[in-house]
Amino acid sequence: MMQEAKGEEDQRVAFLKFWESNDPTPGTEKNELMDEYYARVTYSNRNYRGFRSGWETDFGMVFIIHGPPDEIENYPFEDNRKPYQIWKYYDRNWQFVFVNQQMYGDFRLVTPLYPSGL
Repeated sequence: MMQEAKGEEDQRVAFLKFWESNDPTPGTEKNELMDEYYARVTYSNRNYRGFRSGWETDFGMVFIIHGPPDEIENYPFEDNRKPYQIWKYYDRNWQFVFVNQQMYGDFRLVTPLYPSGL
C-alpha cells in the first residue's frame, strides 16, 4: 500500500500498482477509472475551492467519490435557517445535505458520506 511505501520510488511503484489493479479494462493503454478520478479532482478544484483546495472541501469529496449529483436543490436563505444544498443521487436513493455553517461560503456535509443501507 501507499502508506507502507518507503521512498519516492517505492511510492511510485505502489501508485502504479494501485491503478493497475483497479483498471476496468486491463490490457488497454487507458485506465478509465483513473482518468475519471483525476477529471473529478480537476473539476472539484475549479468549482469548489474557497479557503481550501476544491478536492479538500466537502462538496469536492462527495463529488470525487460519488460523481455529479442527479439534482441539486439550493436553499440560499429561508425561515431563519443557514443556506444549504441538497445533492440527490436517484440511482442509489441517496441525498447529501451541505450547510453553510459559518456563513462564509464553506458548505459542510451534515449527512453521512456513505448513507446507511450499503
